Amino acid sequence: SFVREWLVLGPFPSRDLETDFLASVGGEANVRPKEGDAVQTKDGKQLVWTRLHSNHDVVDLERVLGSLEWSVVYAYCEVNSNEPVQTDARMIAMASGAAAAWSGGSLWFNGEMLRQTPVKDRVDLPPALPIRVNAGRNPCLLKLRFLFEPPYAFAFQPLPPSRAIAEFSVTDAGGRPVSGALIQFYDQGELAARLPTDASGKAEACLYPLAETYDVRVTSGEMGTWLEAVSLRPGELRKLETVLLQAISISGQVRAMDGSPQVAIVVQALRVS
Repeated sequence: SFVREWLVLGPFPSRDLETDFLASVGGEANVRPKEGDAVQTKDGKQLVWTRLHSNHDVVDLERVLGSLEWSVVYAYCEVNSNEPVQTDARMIAMASGAAAAWSGGSLWFNGEMLRQTPVKDRVDLPPALPIRVNAGRNPCLLKLRFLFEPPYAFAFQPLPPSRAIAEFSVTDAGGRPVSGALIQFYDQGELAARLPTDASGKAEACLYPLAETYDVRVTSGEMGTWLEAVSLRPGELRKLETVLLQAISISGQVRAMDGSPQVAIVVQALRVS
């Protein structure tokens, strides 16, 4: 489930994700803050770790920290587990229109740093961040960089081991990798998730909760293909080799029963099950 209880600290006016703003209190990898702990910025301002409880999966930082334009913010929580688990997590940013206010961030989990890149829509699937959850409490620090307009919001979701992963390798008919191909997952005809391939034509989709089956559409320019009724089992890692072919086009004329040509007629190609 999504984490809703946080300690938050900021803003640190900066566009730099590489600077460790917590170096004076042990550093990002080692910080274990308590509510009320203070951190001094390089210009002498004192910031305090503040408790933030969210009633929603998406955490609104502006409610506690105010405007975060061109700033870096930290959010800390502890993930509890009864047993050690190897799984994945998601960091999700919210966007305002087509422009994402959040421009990336980092996750420190049990002292190990993982880097996250932004997504711009609710159906965009963020990369899975592999995490090793120990039995007991697991310290978790998010470092978020915001650029301009609000909302200044995020969500964090440690996934259960029952999530499934689909690894794609997308090529054209000549076997060449297709970068930037769009992979779309449909659940009962509704778009559920999407993600692009990287420069090597590869992509990894971490899915949870799972639909009974997915219809998967992969496109790039005028090339494309469908993978129908893809069923993923809980905990499964599925490798999918996908070849994009030139799309088929249909052309012709629409006429009435008397043979007269018809204009501005919507023509749809429907799938027959």
